[in-house]
Amino acid sequence: MPETVSAYRNITYRLLPGSRSNAKQLAGLAGVCRFVWNAILAEQSEAYKKAKEAGEKPPSVSCFSLGKRFTALRRTVEWLPEYSFIAPADGLCSTDIVVLGAREPKWSAFVAHTSQTSTGKMVPRISWQSMNKYDLSLPTDGAASACLARIAPMLRRIVGNIRDFRLLVSLRDTLLPKLISGELRLAEAKRVMEAEE
Repeated sequence: MPETVSAYRNITYRLLPGSRSNAKQLAGLAGVCRFVWNAILAEQSEAYKKAKEAGEKPPSVSCFSLGKRFTALRRTVEWLPEYSFIAPADGLCSTDIVVLGAREPKWSAFVAHTSQTSTGKMVPRISWQSMNKYDLSLPTDGAASACLARIAPMLRRIVGNIRDFRLLVSLRDTLLPKLISGELRLAEAKRVMEAEE
């Protein structure tokens, strides 16, 4: 019978933050990841030990069980909710979930309010009714109009950039395989791109 050989590969990544503030933020997130890892590993080790002593089946570890533990940890460790846990993904987002991480100390009280009043085992869910109970100062009509006048061009630029990005992705996915296979020549590709514009 042939022997099964397992191969393990170690991959090292180097992060180049580009600025001191980004480096500080990355270092903070790395520290938080290490803290969460150690805390949940300690919980799992203790649960495994107790199950073994009692002659029971050890608790299972899954994305869902770890998610529940992470949410519980965010509610018990005072400073942990200050760090955002948004996963970068391209897809749909549920509108009944708000993910918050205070960037400035003045918003910490609001983040604490939403964290403490959230429900849900996997992902903290914050109801609009709960958020409405937090007192906020509303700007005057003039201040709101001035703010909108400043951010409206930025929002239009963001939407325009998203459209341009989608067009570029579409062109890449259409043209690249044909260019690599030799089915399409560079001169023909330029004509296709000009037609798309």
